[in-house]
Amino acid sequence: MAEKVLDLIEHQTNPTVAPYAKDNESILRITAKGKTIKEAEALIIPIEKEIRMRIGQDIYAEGQISLSETVGEMLVRNNLTIATAESCTGG
Repeated sequence: MAEKVLDLIEHQTNPTVAPYAKDNESILRITAKGKTIKEAEALIIPIEKEIRMRIGQDIYAEGQISLSETVGEMLVRNNLTIATAESCTGG
């Protein structure tokens, strides 16, 4: 993921883009400084759009939502379940 937005990371000023690895997930954090929240959000919008154009199909959530939470919500929304079974490993 980071390589797809490397130029944005290398040439950043405000806002900043930072990749993180966390619990089997890759996270991109976009941070902006502004005099107001509205001003900071306005700075983030163009970068967010560019990132979505590059890796949009790989984005599954925003904010603090984990992959497992996203999958759980999708299962509930579609009335689906997952079953797993372990065999021949001795437990």
